[in-house]
Amino acid sequence: MLSASRLASVLVVLTLAPAAGQAQTKKDKEEAASRFTKGIEFYKEGNFAAALAEFNAAYQALPSYEVLFNIGLSQRRLFKYGDSVRSLNKYLAEGGAKVPKDRREAVKKELEAIRALVAEVTIKVEGAPAWVVLDGEKLGKSPLAEPLLVGPGKHVFRAEREGEEPDEKTLELTSVTKVEVALKPKVKE
Repeated sequence: MLSASRLASVLVVLTLAPAAGQAQTKKDKEEAASRFTKGIEFYKEGNFAAALAEFNAAYQALPSYEVLFNIGLSQRRLFKYGDSVRSLNKYLAEGGAKVPKDRREAVKKELEAIRALVAEVTIKVEGAPAWVVLDGEKLGKSPLAEPLLVGPGKHVFRAEREGEEPDEKTLELTSVTKVEVALKPKVKE
């Protein structure tokens, strides 16, 4: 979480510096600053879903790498580990040399902590591309670009293809494991 002094400097950056190639209006700046501030308030209250919504809105209004740090932390608190890893890595990549050394180290520790919490799940779907669904949420079509990072517990993996019977597997996962899930939707008879 950002300290009060760091929050002030981030808001100045959000107010003054547009993302490369993006036109910036006063309205965009005000919207981003307002959303970012509301996100901080929700995060402090422990309402991570609301914080994530506000940080995402701030990023949409005025993309700035600093917001990705807060997005990543909120995603982690919501157990969206894969999303959190992507956001934090994007924060480091987009921030580059502008990310202070102590913050870069903190993010690396956060990424290590996430890796220690999750199972790495590779999804293999036989046949043509199919929707991959985890616990009722569509993630994308197979083949997925990378393994899923999934927290411990019971999870339902599903592959859905139009005109076919979906295939589904339920697994009880533990942290720091690698699992492969093979799914094969079947033609309806």
